[in-house]
Amino acid sequence: MKKLTPRYRRWLRTRARNQTKNCRKKVPSIALITGLTGSELVHLGQAGESPPVNFCFDQNRDATLNFVAAVRRRSRLMARGAFLFPTGKHRKQRLQYLAKYYDFSLMERISPSAALVLAAEYDLRRRIGGRNPFAVKLEEWNPAVRDLLRELGFFDLLNIEHNVPPPDMSDKMILRFKSGSQVDPTEVGGPDSLLEKLFTFVGRNPALETQLYSAVLEAMNNVRDHAYPESFFHGVRHVKDWWLTGAADRSARRLTLSLYDQGITIPVSLPNTWGVQQLIGTFLERFNLAYDPLDSRFDGEAIETATLTFRSSTGLGHRGLGLAKIREVVDTLPGGKLRIVSRFGDYVARSGRAPAIENCKIPLSGTLVEIEADF
Repeated sequence: MKKLTPRYRRWLRTRARNQTKNCRKKVPSIALITGLTGSELVHLGQAGESPPVNFCFDQNRDATLNFVAAVRRRSRLMARGAFLFPTGKHRKQRLQYLAKYYDFSLMERISPSAALVLAAEYDLRRRIGGRNPFAVKLEEWNPAVRDLLRELGFFDLLNIEHNVPPPDMSDKMILRFKSGSQVDPTEVGGPDSLLEKLFTFVGRNPALETQLYSAVLEAMNNVRDHAYPESFFHGVRHVKDWWLTGAADRSARRLTLSLYDQGITIPVSLPNTWGVQQLIGTFLERFNLAYDPLDSRFDGEAIETATLTFRSSTGLGHRGLGLAKIREVVDTLPGGKLRIVSRFGDYVARSGRAPAIENCKIPLSGTLVEIEADF
């Protein structure tokens, strides 16, 4: 019998730990992934950041923002060449291995605005990464989530043809998203436009159409003029676009218009449009706060400031980022609601009420403008 020396004892302990670790190893699960070239079986590795069960900015904001941030981080890895796609050689009776993935089958509900942000993040990944993403275990996704994403155009980003019967959305509609870098008024109003499709579904209302047209066009102009300054994005692989969709719920008699951009956010761009001295005075007078452009704790107040009209030293009126015009329009809408999420700020203004301001735990790397109205 070998003498139990300290060195031999350490070796025995190490071997025992390794044997226990190997016994606990799980057999890699096998799942179907769907992408540009069709469907194939792969071995699944570790699931990445899980999407929340309720993917919604209203009801589950911080968990939703956390997942959006995880998708953005993965996109940045892809832009640097770390393509997280199935690996392994094609050998007989050997499947490829997918190291990390997102399990969308856990999601039970998704709101139109959250779906737009998710689609925009996947669009960014596809365009800067140079590869089409894919869907894991698509057949296990919640039908309501899958149908809404399909109607939005999410599967088009993945080049997936999902041959299932059309969803029963007799009382609800979500429009296929549009994206671009320029402002084309015909995409918002006019024949075959976003508003024309929505009001064909819910019934014509010329006054409401005109008000919504003005608000959405102003939001698109904001993105063009302020979201993507060259000084911030010089040499950075990015997509300098906006993403737009609309949704209607006939049973709730509610319209939702959502516009998202992946720009520098309102709190970052505000000092360039208002001027730091003007902001210092406004913050002190309105919020009794000392303004610091580098302090993200008051991003909500920064967004509210952007919705105000101020007068410069020349006596001329200015509207900051143009959000004052949007807020004026929303105040006149029946049941009007304006929600702006930008960096850490979350601003909600309802017609006839004081605005609600909060700061998020997780930042949104862009700006979401959501306009709601009753019809």
